[in-house]
Amino acid sequence: MSLTTKQLNSIHELMQKASAEDLSSIYNMYRFEGKNRDAKLANTFNVGDLVKFDAGNRGGMMSGKVVKVNRVKVKIDCGKLGTWNVPSSLLIA
Repeated sequence: MSLTTKQLNSIHELMQKASAEDLSSIYNMYRFEGKNRDAKLANTFNVGDLVKFDAGNRGGMMSGKVVKVNRVKVKIDCGKLGTWNVPSSLLIA
């Protein structure tokens, strides 16, 4: 689900009116939801799955095999390029 422009503008207006304490609460809610989303996504991967991810300037597009699924991150064995601990949101099955 994506928010509409009108909904995003409403959120922006509310944030402009928010106190520092309110913004801190909003930030904590944002972090909690992100972690929940990552945890649910991590559960879609299994040991032995072949996946790809973009390591950016540390190696570009990489591929490997899932060796461990943690709550939020997934450990990927990329052979000679080492083992990477990657957020599940960055993985492509």
